[in-house]
Amino acid sequence: MTTQLNTLRLLLIEDYQLVRLMLRSVLSSVSRYQVVGDFDSIETMLHSKAGSTVVLKPDLILMDLDLGSACSGGKAVAKIHECFPEAKVIALTEHQEAQWVLEAIQAGISGYCPKSAPHQTLFRMIEAVSNGAVWFEAPAAKWIFRCIQMGNDLGMKPAMPNDETIPKQSKTTLLTVREQEVLTLLAQGKSNPQIAAELRFSEHTAKAHVSHILKKLGVCDRVQAAVKAVEWGLCQGA
Repeated sequence: MTTQLNTLRLLLIEDYQLVRLMLRSVLSSVSRYQVVGDFDSIETMLHSKAGSTVVLKPDLILMDLDLGSACSGGKAVAKIHECFPEAKVIALTEHQEAQWVLEAIQAGISGYCPKSAPHQTLFRMIEAVSNGAVWFEAPAAKWIFRCIQMGNDLGMKPAMPNDETIPKQSKTTLLTVREQEVLTLLAQGKSNPQIAAELRFSEHTAKAHVSHILKKLGVCDRVQAAVKAVEWGLCQGA
């Protein structure tokens, strides 16, 4: 018996009409993807009846970072999160400057995909992000870890009060061995189902481990947990 997947509602924000049309066509080839709207900017969406936040209700948003308006980059990501706080955001862009990517991460993107990537990569990223994972294609992923190695915390607030004063030994013993295993996979962008499969326990257990990890690290989401893990050297094999 074949299990039918739930419909995934997608919203496109891209200033070039031809790119929007091509994206809509490619995404429509997947039966469970429903493109609920496409707009050339957030401003256009907000001033359009078809752009009503009540009508659209996207699960995931694909957006360019450079929208040719004042509301671009990290500002655009922050604004779209205000409109749709429950939706995941993937930056689908040709912008590869580190500052653009880092600002978008700070604003809350869950994925970064160059427009030059194969459509199969985009499909895999959509599925992973919709299941709670984070996915950053090169060179974005390389820049993130390079910034961390250089002591740049991506502009995030300290995860815990005075965490600089916590001895390294205490930091490395903060998590159990199993939690460090989960965190290592989380930092690789694995979703809860993927973590469960790799470590051979239930998805419910994976979800519980992730929740405990976020609480112990004092962070709000998986991206911040991955950043803190690398900063503190908590990932096994990192």
